[in-house]
Amino acid sequence: SGLQTLEQAEMSVYQGRNFQYMIYNRIKELGSQKKWKEALNEYQTARNEGVKLNDYVVNCVMTALANSGQYKICLLQLKKLKLEGTPVSLDVHNTVMNACAKGRNFFEALNLLKLMECYGPKPDIITYACVTNALGQCGKSKKAISMIRTAEKKGLKLTQ
Repeated sequence: SGLQTLEQAEMSVYQGRNFQYMIYNRIKELGSQKKWKEALNEYQTARNEGVKLNDYVVNCVMTALANSGQYKICLLQLKKLKLEGTPVSLDVHNTVMNACAKGRNFFEALNLLKLMECYGPKPDIITYACVTNALGQCGKSKKAISMIRTAEKKGLKLTQ
């Protein structure tokens, strides 16, 4: 009977991982087809049903949004996760930062950087590269150069 309980627990973990994988693949497929609304709907449906989604799934939906130019929705989803107290990885933050760069919104990129510096996760080289990219795309070359210097002062090297 104890062995049966262990087997049931292992099966439950396997089914949970398998379900996460199915959601991830579905969102990734929709994202590659630029069907960001459908990808977001899959994500939100799973969350509304109480499914705890891992970082791979969260990052996948953020990537689908970023690649479709939906940086505002990326920021909104990040804000929702944080308000719920859900831990959000550096990778997810960087994907949202990249969405801001793709959307040519350096203001939101700088705001997110400031929030990350204050509350975490700690920005890395990719974070600063995304902010620099956003600044450069908006014609803010002096600010972009300043951002590179700031990153280098923190021990991060953006240039070779």
